[in-house]
Amino acid sequence: MVSPTLISLSLIPIPISEATVAFDRLYESSNIDLNHINSVDFTNPITQIDIENLGFAYRAGKPILQNLNYHFGIGKLYCINGQCGRGKTTLCKLLEKSYTSYSGNILINGEHELQKINTFAWKNKIGVISQEPFLFNATIFENIALHANSQEEIQNALRICEEYHIVERFKNLSQGIFSTIGENGIQLSGGEKQLVALARILIKNPDVLILDEPTAAMDQDLENFTWNTFIKLSKKKIVCVVTHKKHILEQYKENINTLIL
Repeated sequence: MVSPTLISLSLIPIPISEATVAFDRLYESSNIDLNHINSVDFTNPITQIDIENLGFAYRAGKPILQNLNYHFGIGKLYCINGQCGRGKTTLCKLLEKSYTSYSGNILINGEHELQKINTFAWKNKIGVISQEPFLFNATIFENIALHANSQEEIQNALRICEEYHIVERFKNLSQGIFSTIGENGIQLSGGEKQLVALARILIKNPDVLILDEPTAAMDQDLENFTWNTFIKLSKKKIVCVVTHKKHILEQYKENINTLIL
């Protein structure tokens, strides 16, 4: 239930149009081909991802991934673990469709090859958090609701912030989630920046979350809060998390399937 105070604040226009334009220009200027010829415009909910004999190497170098087989589905939290250089981030890039040249197959919902799915359509179905999320010089909520274009979308962003208890995590700040955080979130800790990035992705409501070390900068309290949020999300989405923290794998082993590379 969104509080009356937050609803009233949501009626205040959010001056982030310039930031949104800049964000979109960065996205558009990437090297990704968003409109492959003859690609499938995929719109169905994503319920499973199957990796079949996947192999990948950078140029003519030593293979990073070889003959990898794995299944991702809804209901379990999936953790990707392993030593540096074993392909954890590479696998994320492949699932994001940032890298498209590989051997084997990545199969979506048991029938669609990821390579043949329109990249723009796929990007709209997934949520990605990098190790170093970028934040604008605005309030926490403006950063979270970056792409909210209507009062309905703003109120939905507030609802999600309350549903996942994001509001509570910033209640000690003078204006809570309406506190200004400075250039690239300088007023926030590294862990708080990662939490803002997670909240931003949740508002997008993707079918798949691909998270590369999303709690690396968090203290233990915030880390536990965030992993419990991941477990909650995994009941209705595919959630893939890269982590090097073995204590996390042990602490949440009842809820986690681990892929060790």
